[in-house]
Amino acid sequence: MPEPTTNEFLFSRERLNRASVEFLKVDLETTLIFLHIARQTDHVSRQQRNLRAARKAYDTILRFMERVELSDEDIRALIIGLERLRSEMKELGEAFQAIFSSGSFSFSSRDGEVCPPIAQRGEKSFLE
Repeated sequence: MPEPTTNEFLFSRERLNRASVEFLKVDLETTLIFLHIARQTDHVSRQQRNLRAARKAYDTILRFMERVELSDEDIRALIIGLERLRSEMKELGEAFQAIFSSGSFSFSSRDGEVCPPIAQRGEKSFLE
């Protein structure tokens, strides 16, 4: 089998990155469903189980956001979703430690440009 060409490699890399970004978005939507279920149930154990699942997903999304190249639109959508998750988890009693300083995130956009931290773009960070 012949070695892949540079163009084939770059195309495969872009497809993998796009799939990874879509996975993060799907994970975010799934996590919102966990929180919806947690808010609707009267069973404390079910609420706690769904809250734990939501927190694990939240932490995972944050960790993997730094590993993919995101467009400005992707960054904005994910951060808005993460802000919503964080707010809803706090309403259900989840505690958050301030381990990051506000606006400390920067992400690479698809064209290789580094997107400035949110605070530098004039947007409010979900970490504040």
